[in-house]
Parts: sequence; structure tokens; C-alpha cells
Amino acid sequence: MRYQQVYTISTNAWLAGGGFITEIDFAIGSSGHGFGGTLSRIQVNLSTTSMLADHLSTNFSDNVGTNDTIVFGPGPLKIDGIFQAGGGPQAFSIKVNLETPFFYNPTTGSLLLDVKNYQGYPCLAPEDCPPVFDGTLLTNDCSSRVYAPSVNAVSATGSDTFGLTTQFGVYPVPQLVVEPGTNSVVITWPTHPTVFVLRSASSLRPPNWQTVTNGIAGNNLYQTLTLPRDSLETMQFFRLVWPDGVSGVN
Repeated sequence: MRYQQVYTISTNAWLAGGGFITEIDFAIGSSGHGFGGTLSRIQVNLSTTSMLADHLSTNFSDNVGTNDTIVFGPGPLKIDGIFQAGGGPQAFSIKVNLETPFFYNPTTGSLLLDVKNYQGYPCLAPEDCPPVFDGTLLTNDCSSRVYAPSVNAVSATGSDTFGLTTQFGVYPVPQLVVEPGTNSVVITWPTHPTVFVLRSASSLRPPNWQTVTNGIAGNNLYQTLTLPRDSLETMQFFRLVWPDGVSGVN
């Protein structure tokens, strides 16, 4: 199956200047059931698209943006979906932790989710099958979809204004903060996204950046490097770099 869903997101509902998507979460529908299992081979792509909600093309390639990125897979996706009986909205318990963060800025276009499910799931009974995810069928909202039963399909066989209820885990672009102490310099930066590493150089001509690995302490929120003043060169430069990112994001 191939499934594309577009999100036309208000800039007021997003981080100013954009941010890195590191997780995509879904919820089980109100008529569903709990589920624990592994989908054998899933691929998830994200891209920034010029298409708007309720205006996706039935030609899949028309919807894909130039920054199309594989953020998960292709590979197995383990699902632990929790269902709470009694009605009401379900928790976002179906989590897809992205293997590659995706930078998105809503001022540049809509967000396209592009999922390829290469294999079905072996259901022994209805309650063993993956449940229907929560979503709404509305016009003039922020989402819509197109889909086809084959991952190799060029064109969608179905399209409507339905959209899966989705929660994104987003982190701002990490920034270095340098604070002088009495006899030291303290450098602090966000832990997430975890793909960024700290590098330093004593000169910018020619660049001689080296990855800093020693002396870094931190927690789930922030990383810290404390340097004695007498250990620094006359001039010292620091930057955050995503080595495997597009052109080495820094």
C-alpha cells in the first residue's frame, strides 16, 4: 500500500523559523482495539510540498517535494497501541521514532507524509489485525489523503478529505550558548535533536574543525561543556554540526 497525507499547517501552530521533526504519533480510533505487533516492512518519507489540503494530485510524484527524505525504514515497525474503553479521544500511543530527523518550516509549504507498506500483517483473527487509526473526514481543514493498494502504483486509486489525527515531536534548531565564568567558559546546547555534535577550531583560515568528545556532561534536555580559561587558545570557535545531514547541516 502507498499512502500520502498532506498537512497544511498554520505558521502560528509551529516553531518560529521551523524545527526538526523527530517523531510522528497516531492514536487508535474510538471503535478500535489494543494492538501489539510488528509491521514487517514500512518506509516513511517526509517532504515539503506546494500542494494544499484537499488539493493533492492523484499522481503520487506530483505531491512529493524536492527535499523528499526517507525518515524511517524501509524496515520493521513495532506498534504498541493502547486502547482505552469508554469513549473519548485515545492517547497518541502509536509512535514512529524517526531514524532521520526532518527539518520543516511551514512558511515554505505544506508537509507531506508518504508511507509505503510493503507487506501486510498476518491476522489470525479480527482482534489480531492492526486497528483503524483515529482520523476525521472533513473538508476545509488542514489535511487530506490519496492512496493505492500497491507501493509501486504511479497513481492513487482513492482520494478524500480524510486525515489521520497526528501528533509531531518537534525540536527547534539547536543553538550554542556561551557563558563566561570566573575561571572558565561554559558552553550549553540542547540535547535534541541528538544528531548534532559539537566541533571546535582555533582558526577559521583554513578551517580545522575537530569533534569534541571529552568533558561533555548533560541530561535529556541540555548538554554542557565547561572549559578552564587557561586551556583555551587566544581564539577558539565552536559550532554544532549534523555530520550526516544534507550538506552537513550546521
